[in-house]
Amino acid sequence: MGKYTLFILVSAVMSVTACQTFEPESHTEQVNNKALVNDNNQIVIAENQQVIYTADNDIEAIAFDDDLIAWNEDNDNSLKFSSFNDLVKNKPVRSQSIFHDIDVLCMAPLNDDIYDLYAHDGDEFFFHYWLQKESSEITLIRKIPTNPEIQSCYLTNHHLVFFDPFLGKLSIDREIEKDIVLKPHKSHFKTDSTGLNASVTASVETDPVNNRGDAADDPAIIVTDQQTWILGTNKKRGLAVYNIHGEKIHFINRGRLNNVDVVRITNDEFLVAASNRTEKTIDLFWAKPNHNELRFIDKIPLSLADPYGLCMNKNPQGVQIVVGDSDSKLDYWLIRSDSFLEGFAKKAQLMQRFEFSSQTEGCVIDSETNALYVGEENKGIWKIDLNNYQKDLIEPVGASLVADVEGMDIYRSENNKFLVVSSQGSDSYVVYQLEPWTELTTFNIKPNFEINIDGVSETDGLAVSNAALPGFPEGILVVQDGRNLAPKQNQNFKIIDWRDVSVLINKK
Repeated sequence: MGKYTLFILVSAVMSVTACQTFEPESHTEQVNNKALVNDNNQIVIAENQQVIYTADNDIEAIAFDDDLIAWNEDNDNSLKFSSFNDLVKNKPVRSQSIFHDIDVLCMAPLNDDIYDLYAHDGDEFFFHYWLQKESSEITLIRKIPTNPEIQSCYLTNHHLVFFDPFLGKLSIDREIEKDIVLKPHKSHFKTDSTGLNASVTASVETDPVNNRGDAADDPAIIVTDQQTWILGTNKKRGLAVYNIHGEKIHFINRGRLNNVDVVRITNDEFLVAASNRTEKTIDLFWAKPNHNELRFIDKIPLSLADPYGLCMNKNPQGVQIVVGDSDSKLDYWLIRSDSFLEGFAKKAQLMQRFEFSSQTEGCVIDSETNALYVGEENKGIWKIDLNNYQKDLIEPVGASLVADVEGMDIYRSENNKFLVVSSQGSDSYVVYQLEPWTELTTFNIKPNFEINIDGVSETDGLAVSNAALPGFPEGILVVQDGRNLAPKQNQNFKIIDWRDVSVLINKK
């Protein structure tokens, strides 16, 4: 279940004087010990007062870090860039067009090639960009609402700090997956803003879903000898299919499909099931990726008031489908035939109903042991033996697993099995070894600055595959991204190279 947190604005009851102002001491702005702005339109070396750049108009704002200078000039809708050495050598200045005024600038490196750059428009927003050092390409990441007339800013390791003329010194976490919360700045902020040391990055992201808000939800993966499909629910409209490059190639409008899963029937034939909250059914689809075919074929009526989580498995008895609702019920269905041509709803049999104390969603069946793992969002992970229906809470929410407990799937290596779980409350993922049950690692997904893919937060569903794929020899992890930033777009799904997760597991 996705969650959205409202912007939290600082109250005027803070321990600062209301309407306090910060007057600049002069028109000369020190940038660092190398350069400063002098007489409004010149950049001057501080040490010897050598003029290294003269603008046609006043320089409105400037930022300098290491060897890179960025500035904006009056009556010029562009942001200009140069290295210190290039300005000294009078080399051409680079620029990028912008669509807003700039009164205040500050920046700091994220790595050797990417800078974090914040520009305030003088009115109501900080515009947060990623800046490519070599090409000077800028990518808008987010807009941060503020009071007008912000007068200066700087960046610490984890915070944007700025002077508000009404509220004093404020700060915002630079981590874009965090909620935008304006706080009084204190020098004793924790140095680690995430609380996590382990992280990976996404290699690919899918096209955004068509609907705004909390729309993307749950992925599933199909791999054949010729194709890789990533199925993804748009829980406001239906079911999408993406290729391994993240491009949407199919969409079936079936209403509010929440969760999806898939089982292989033959080499190129797959049965897909999805929970349909519009029609209160399990929707069934037939997929033939090698023939580029996906079609809706049948539906199983449910007595659940609001179908939600869903997972499936194929065993010698047939196809198992587990579907829960938002009111603590979970139904286990069995389709007892391997002849999957027609009449699915007639073949489906309700085997058992389970009751929980609160809502469940993520689930997965271990095909080797016939064990069902279920996430009760506010309580933890349950293990249910589908042979005798014994039910045990094996991992309560706690330090690593933070409510809501959401998507889950099992990755099978040559000698082990790992349960990957979305810990939505901490924007992270926990990996457990199944036998014996052991927590192995906790990680989050950070931005991939090299290819402009943002990090991941508020994940609902996830899926894994151990199939060797081009560029992903040990398989992939696919997660829903509750906030698709850089640039800000509708929600989507991110693809992570399993080798990166494996490195974290093997450190344990």
